This record gives sequence, C-alpha cells and structure tokens, in this order.
Amino acid sequence: MRYLVTGANGFLAKHIINHISEYDKEANIVKMTRRDSNGFLIDLTDWRTIKINFDFKQKQFDYIIHTANDTKAGDYCLSNKWNQWFSNQSIHINILRLWKEFSPNAKMITFGTSCGYDPTLEKTEDNYLLGQPDKDLEVYGMTKRMLLHGLQSLHSDYGMNYTYFIPNTLYGPGFDVLKDTHFIFDLIRKIYNADKYKIQVILWGNGEQKRELFYAPDAARIIFNNLETPKKVVNLGTGVEFSIKRWAQIICDIIGYDENKITYDTSKFTGVKSKVLPMSNLYTEKDLTPITIGLRRTIEYYINEVAQLSARL
Repeated sequence: MRYLVTGANGFLAKHIINHISEYDKEANIVKMTRRDSNGFLIDLTDWRTIKINFDFKQKQFDYIIHTANDTKAGDYCLSNKWNQWFSNQSIHINILRLWKEFSPNAKMITFGTSCGYDPTLEKTEDNYLLGQPDKDLEVYGMTKRMLLHGLQSLHSDYGMNYTYFIPNTLYGPGFDVLKDTHFIFDLIRKIYNADKYKIQVILWGNGEQKRELFYAPDAARIIFNNLETPKKVVNLGTGVEFSIKRWAQIICDIIGYDENKITYDTSKFTGVKSKVLPMSNLYTEKDLTPITIGLRRTIEYYINEVAQLSARL
C-alpha cells in the first residue's frame, strides 16, 4: 500500500507512521512536513510550491492521511485568530486539491477536533456541524468544520471516499518534551520539575475544568484497523473525563510529589468546562490502554528524554 502522510513530524502522525510500518511491511510511506528534512519539506499553505516540487505523476496513493494543521495549546487560539484561519484554511484547501487533482481514488483519512463541537450539545458525530463552537476556540473549530464540508463536497460531486476522525486530547510517548504545551504534557513537565528542582507548580484556571485523554498508540491502532470503515465521521473518545485537579493528582501519585503544593492562577485562561467525547462503536473500552498505564509510560518517556537532553549539554 502507498500512503501519503501530511504533518508527518506531528505527534499523531508519528504514531500512525510507526503503526503502519509495523503492521504493513510492504508499506510505501511518503511524508510531507514543513519542520525539517525528515521527509518531503514543503510549505503546505502554498499551492505553487506543492505543485512545482512534488512529482504527482509518480505518486498515486491508496491512502492520504492528512494530519497537518496550525494550532497550539493554551491561549494561542485567543490571540492568533487570523493566523489560524489563514494557515489552516490554506493547508486544508491545498491538500483536498492535491487529492482531487492527482490521487482521487485514494481514501482520505483526516481529523477534526473536539473544539468543533457546540459545548451545549451532546458530542455525538451527528451533532458535529450543528450550533457554534466555544467562542474562544471558534476560529480553529470552524476551520476544522470547513475541512469536513470540503470532504463532503468532494464525496457528493465526485464520489471520493474519506473518513474524518475526531480525537480528543492525545497523550503518550513521543511528544516534544520542550515545545508541546498541551495540558497533560504541561502538567507532567511542571510537576516533574517541581519535584526535582523545588519549583512551585502554578496551573492555569481553578482546576475544575474537565478534560479527556486518548492514548495516541491506541488512536493509531484504531485508525489503521479502520482505514476502510464506511463511517464518515468517527469520534475518538473514551467517554470519561477528569478535572485538571484530578489529572494533576494522578501525575503527583506517579512522580511522588505532594499535590497540596500546587497553586491555581484563576486569572489565566481556563478554556471550556468539558470536552468529553462518547466512544465510537468501532472500538470498546477493552481496546483502550488504562489511563494509569498510559500516563506511566508517558512520564517515563519524558524523564528519559530530559535525561538524554541534559547529558548532551
């Protein structure tokens, strides 16, 4: 099978590529990335460079796995609305155009966001395009909705096939220990540093906001096992969420840090109160890694990576 993976250096993409490489021994994987030379380096916001620099005539794919997007955790969505709108719209339009013009028989696998849901509605797949996303996350959520509209339009007009997965916050080994600030990695980093260097832990918000985690290796396996699912929109959720305080407590228990030393800055961005997603019928709870096991593996990865970075200094 031939695969094109955009955003190939991203967290989810790396897990998907690793899983494909392990279970499809004859896989031919073409990687598109704008970060470094580990793959086909290109600016996905610029159609001219895509068309000029990529020999599409020699690249007919069975699957296009489109993970590339422009976003960051924390309050990035509040102060970078234009950049997010322009960058994401450009990326998605260009990848859908690439698909239509050069490999229309490929199955498109791409991704939405839990931020795309209206927080007042039940987060079932049928409700994804209804209502309005949370006002603080609206621009990013709407660019992901427009990606789905593009997929639906190509399916309607040309019969092109796709599945649009909606993952909640992903975690697991393999994240960028220096740059990834998604809440769970930020908690691990701050609590570990507090325990090791006696630095105070200050978390944003009151700690009551709830979040759900989905183990990235599980997501990669479920996506790979369902590349040919007829379902068009698929939640990747566990149906279970905990408060930030509870997540911090679990991490403190694993690291051995006193949770009572943590302080909360209520003047900082808190985000939506809840983002839990119902589980899809493509998998069951038995298919998912228990949270304590997943977090231990994630924390062990972080500690090992930090130790290696320190040794190189």
